[in-house]
Amino acid sequence: MYQLGRNRYLFGDDDEEQLKNEAAFHRAYAVRDAIVNNEVLSTMRPMTQDICKALVGEEGPPLETLKVPDVLTWDAQTGLPHLHVSFILNHFIPRRHITRLYSLWMLHRFQTYLAEEFSDTPDIVPELAGSIPEGFAVPAHNPRVQFTETGLNAVPLDDMDVESSDSDMVIVAVTKIVSVERSPSTRWFMETDSCYPGYCRLVATTPELTDPSFLVDNTEKKCMYLNGNAILDAILQGSLLRLKMTGEELQEGELVRHGPAVTNLPRNRFRSKLVETDFVFAMPCTEWPDVPKKWLDRPTKSGWPSKVFKKKLIAEGCLVVCIPHRTSKWREVEWRISFSRAERALANSLTDIHRQCYVLLKVLVKGTLEPAQFISSYHLKTLLFWSCERFPQSMWQKDDASLGTCFLALLDELQHCLINRNLPHYFYPDNNLFSHIAPDFMVDVCKKVNWLRRNIAEAVFQFDVAEVFSFTPRALQLSALLGPLAHDEHYEETKQAYAAYCKVLLLLSKAVLLNGNCDDMIDYAREACQIQQVVFGKEVDFVSVVMETLETCSSPTRYMANSLETILRRFPSKRNIPWIKSNLACIYHAFFYSNELSDDRERVLARAGGLFREAVASPGATAASWTDYANFLFKEAASPLEVTEAVEQVINLSKSGPIVLNSYDESDIPSLPDEIGEDIRQDGTLVVPSVMYAIYLSVVARLCDGCHDEEKVAQSIRQMTEFLSGLTEPSEVFSSSKLLGYCLMATADYSGAKEAFQKAQESIQNKKQSSVVGERILLCDAMKLSLS
Repeated sequence: MYQLGRNRYLFGDDDEEQLKNEAAFHRAYAVRDAIVNNEVLSTMRPMTQDICKALVGEEGPPLETLKVPDVLTWDAQTGLPHLHVSFILNHFIPRRHITRLYSLWMLHRFQTYLAEEFSDTPDIVPELAGSIPEGFAVPAHNPRVQFTETGLNAVPLDDMDVESSDSDMVIVAVTKIVSVERSPSTRWFMETDSCYPGYCRLVATTPELTDPSFLVDNTEKKCMYLNGNAILDAILQGSLLRLKMTGEELQEGELVRHGPAVTNLPRNRFRSKLVETDFVFAMPCTEWPDVPKKWLDRPTKSGWPSKVFKKKLIAEGCLVVCIPHRTSKWREVEWRISFSRAERALANSLTDIHRQCYVLLKVLVKGTLEPAQFISSYHLKTLLFWSCERFPQSMWQKDDASLGTCFLALLDELQHCLINRNLPHYFYPDNNLFSHIAPDFMVDVCKKVNWLRRNIAEAVFQFDVAEVFSFTPRALQLSALLGPLAHDEHYEETKQAYAAYCKVLLLLSKAVLLNGNCDDMIDYAREACQIQQVVFGKEVDFVSVVMETLETCSSPTRYMANSLETILRRFPSKRNIPWIKSNLACIYHAFFYSNELSDDRERVLARAGGLFREAVASPGATAASWTDYANFLFKEAASPLEVTEAVEQVINLSKSGPIVLNSYDESDIPSLPDEIGEDIRQDGTLVVPSVMYAIYLSVVARLCDGCHDEEKVAQSIRQMTEFLSGLTEPSEVFSSSKLLGYCLMATADYSGAKEAFQKAQESIQNKKQSSVVGERILLCDAMKLSLS
């Protein structure tokens, strides 16, 4: 059985944002085994041994009895054993219906016809491309409703639909030879300057020998380019070729331009004699360009394809087809370098289980993405070729569970490519086949593929309800036949085992942290979060888990600073990096004022300031980060203008988004204004809307300046009052009302301050907090009397 490894993904390293599956658990299993065998306990200090021993006590189940399913035989995302997945897929599209013999039979029908029809045009040789010659043909299928309407129990195979991608044709002008470089013996050579990788322009070395209507003059480079657009129009208008390409007389409108191809349209969906076919024009090149030649020396983990086989394919040359890149500025004269001949040979070297996995992937992915089908057959074929290089050949064995293992692995690779918006061309890796896809659209596709990954059985059953293959039983739908497999009775037991194991990992993360190892602590927390995401569908950010773990330590400040610094070092591209930097800056800022620091005080303060500036300069900076930065500026006696500028950012962000909160506890007291610190000492914590605390800081900063603008102070207080009127959550009303009260007291408006404190008192049920606010109310009354 194929061992799913940590670096199994094709392109790039693991990333915490990726959709994980079984590979995420391997390292954790090794840790579990080490704990059971006391290998970890024996290397820890006594203080951490006690925590680890708690893993077999009240904190968690006995590890000796904890049976976490083997990821080699059980898939966490579907909740099914690989054997179940294999059984469902093999009954959906049996391997015997997509063997090489099936494709050879269909290929023979086309080739016999082509040999007869093009026998009198030796300068034009048609080559069948796509799924049929590659052995990847999808079995014929039709909507199930047709059987209900017609009362048929079966439809003849010749009358069932075959996908249009199964019948693409390349019209090769074999006498028009292209050279990679300029040569006296050829009429055309490739120019790749300023072209997207895998594309070129064809320069005419002897333009006088070519019809001028097929050329485009480039005055800047003083050369003539071959116009592929004009060639396609000529093909479309040529009546002889029109007849040869289709095999029968065409009616008006049945042969049309379809992007860079000429397409004949089917007359109807059911019992159609004319199959939809795309025709593209190509010219041969006897050698490969330099970049794809590097494929010869590219190492493969599987040993496929062999170097001897690669040399043979390279010696056969390639084609250039008149298809420009989607983003090309030279659409009329840009050509794609095609390796369809090599791809056909590579596909035919694969086994039947490769074919079955590809066909299943094609049917289910396209069925799931309908109608947003930007994932083409070519994308999936490219993915398969990369996987064949990376996965060992032992993976593709014909045992009972291998189909499920292979299919799920291919889906995981597809998810990875979609998330990273990168699917490298097989021969031109710098050519990203997903580069033109809009991010928003990609997100929607990722969600659909993610659903498919978690619901393989459901996707199969949905397709079976809508469509029927020529071999599908009509009397009984697959959901009735295979439904019990999709709801395995051991699934709940499996989830309980994983839930227990998550507790083990989190406790272990704390143990290794106390032993001084931040990296291992982060790794264990990540493993726990990945299990939560994959098995239970819970999106848990491991940074939050790390923070919660740190807060339970006896002296969390140093641990928290070291851990967040480690996260910044290891995951610099993490989406919530601004939040992490802001929190780390707050820790350093508070640490600067604490008694724990005896030296390097200025360096710590400088680090805090640098992190704050980096956090707010990031595109994803939140109102909370800007508020913490405003607090830093206020505490370090920055000018009121600087504080106000930061506050304005908070106000603007708050207008366009939901209410964001800032939370402070006793560890933050040294870095906060005195009256806020006193509140926290009495209440234990302060949770306040960011915009309210930010405006409070701007008011206090102006008043402390001594030459403040009274109108601007009054304007800020009006903003606080307006924002407070829209709050409904009692805790938010309580903290915001107190801040408003402090601002009004600072301006000697004791009546207004008393009303604000009374509003805070009415919003909270906590007697201790209520009594503290009551003292503020009495203070306001006393100040009013002294003024009178």
